[in-house]
This record gives sequence, structure tokens and C-alpha cells, in this order.
Amino acid sequence: MATTYHVGIDIHVHDKQEAEKNTIKEIIRLTKKYHMQDNVFISHAFGLNDFVGEERKQVFTDLAEQSVHIVTSVPITPNTIPPIMELLSYGVKVHLGCDNIYDCWSPYGDGSLQEKMARLGELFNVKNQEDLTQLLGLMTDRITTLDEYGQSIWPNINDDATYILTTANSSAEFIARKSPIIASFYKGIPIKE
Repeated sequence: MATTYHVGIDIHVHDKQEAEKNTIKEIIRLTKKYHMQDNVFISHAFGLNDFVGEERKQVFTDLAEQSVHIVTSVPITPNTIPPIMELLSYGVKVHLGCDNIYDCWSPYGDGSLQEKMARLGELFNVKNQEDLTQLLGLMTDRITTLDEYGQSIWPNINDDATYILTTANSSAEFIARKSPIIASFYKGIPIKE
């Protein structure tokens, strides 16, 4: 259906163990077969931790090569959250998301991706400014203020004027301290809250 109607795929995969492993491998195979690179998103992907050894390396490499995206809602149940930092090290495109405004899987949180980003940083022990800044890319389709070497890469002349204003002194502070957002803009137009 996706190839017939030229649309992307967002598949929510909650399985674990062999069911998850087989599903992930099949998604990779079909993505390659139907040339759907960059159009397939696996949400949750709870069983990615079940891959071990050479199989883990191969699957993570295949996810990156086929540009299959992983979307996480940052569950804190043990061994459930995908290995985000490891996936990023393979070049897998990872994003933060919510099932709905409150994420009804849990009574905690308010649907804020900023809150989820801070929680993810704590879970994965992300502490220095460079790594905290890179976490921002999980929420912005990889757009960050600085690259991993500390060089300024955003904003640039002619970029879309899509941004937020905050009281933070840096992206790292925005994430770690959850600095308040004062205003949001989409293509130069203020978004009413």
C-alpha cells in the first residue's frame, strides 16, 4: 500500500525476543526491496535490546544503511527503551515522540518532548555540553546549534525561520535544566500557545 500510494510507514512494534527480531529484520528487508529508504519509521522498537553480538551489529548497520528511523517515547521500564546512544553511533536516525499528548502508557509527564529529552539524557548518563547539544537533534530532525566538535552549524542565512526562544544560555542548558520556552515560530510565524 505504501508504494502504491507513495506514502511513508510508521509501524509500532512492541514485541520482544524472536517476534521483535523477526519483525525488525522483515521491515529492513522490505524497506530495501521496495526502495523505501528514509520513509519507514519504527515506533517504540522495544525489542532492539534483544539483538546481541554479531546479529546486533548487523541489524543496527542495516537500519542505518536502509535509513529506517526509530522513534522512542523514552519508556523507563527496564530493558525496554531502545539503545539510543548505540543506535546513533551506527548512524541510525532516532527521534523522540509521543503516542498522544499525555502518552497514556503512564500517568507521568505532560507530553513535553523537552521533558523526554532530559529523561533520556539522565537514563543514558549524558552529561557534557557537546553530547547534551547533540541530543537536541532527536527532537529537531538532527538540526543542532553546534556539531559534535563544537562548531556552530545553525542558524544559517536562508534557513527556515522555525525556532523557539528560551531563557537558556545554550542548547545543553535548555535540555538539562529544562529552561522555559518563551515563544515558538514556524517559518517566521509565531505559534499561539
